[in-house]
Amino acid sequence: GPSDIPTFSVVRKHGGLAYAVYPPGSTERFAQVDDLLKTGRVDSCGPADYRAGGQTDMWLQRQVTIIANRMVEERRRKLESKTARSPQHGE
Repeated sequence: GPSDIPTFSVVRKHGGLAYAVYPPGSTERFAQVDDLLKTGRVDSCGPADYRAGGQTDMWLQRQVTIIANRMVEERRRKLESKTARSPQHGE
């Protein structure tokens, strides 16, 4: 709800993602979170239903996967930059 807006701002300021939820079936709360999305204050929104396979669950799972893949890639690059390239045949 509106009390989460300052938290969303802090999270996004530090590189995080903000996901606003609304009670399923509440057109008033949906309109509020839709406005947050349209004004760029949140990255996405969905129903406050966290069951496996639901929209909110899928968004959260996808973001965790993206972040984890980015972390693995960053570590791989750091490791490669710190290790010498091995000699290749014919060099």
